[in-house]
Order: sequence, then C-alpha cells, then structure tokens
Amino acid sequence: MPEVHVFMAAGKTDEQKKHMMTDITNALVGNLDCAADSVTVQIIEAKWSEKMKGGRTFEDRRAGTTPYEHGQVQSGGRTGGAPQGLAGLSDRS
Repeated sequence: MPEVHVFMAAGKTDEQKKHMMTDITNALVGNLDCAADSVTVQIIEAKWSEKMKGGRTFEDRRAGTTPYEHGQVQSGGRTGGAPQGLAGLSDRS
C-alpha cells in the first residue's frame, strides 16, 4: 500500500494535478507490482508566500526580487550571526 505525498507551491490546475497523480500511480504500479487501488497520492499545496527555496519565498522568486536586506542567509554561508539550521529549536518541546 504505497502512499506518496507531493509538496508543491499552489497554482497548477486541477487537470494538471490529476494527470500528475495518475502518472505517479502508474509508476508505482509498474515498478512495485501493486494494484492501482492500493496506491494513495496526496498533494499538499502552499501559498507562494509560504514556501521558500534558497532563502527566498516563491513569491519573491517569481517577482525577481532580492530578499537579502535583513541579514538573511546568502549563498555560501551565514550573515549577521543568524542561527543556522535547526539550532535553538531543541528547547521547544
């Protein structure tokens, strides 16, 4: 019973998403020798302003704006003593 979760920025049509889920289902059926009825595919969408890659929101990337104004991480390292990775999160249980 394979289950696939696809995380993506919002904006694709229902038709595009249905085709993608069908292709994923067919790939699993063909590669894992399972029944299509046993495959679950779920899409988790995020607003462009709530998804980030390389220190820039997808909204900023689409607009072509540069986000490196407030000490954000730039290519190759840290700036302004900002915490790196998940440092400091261990005390948030």
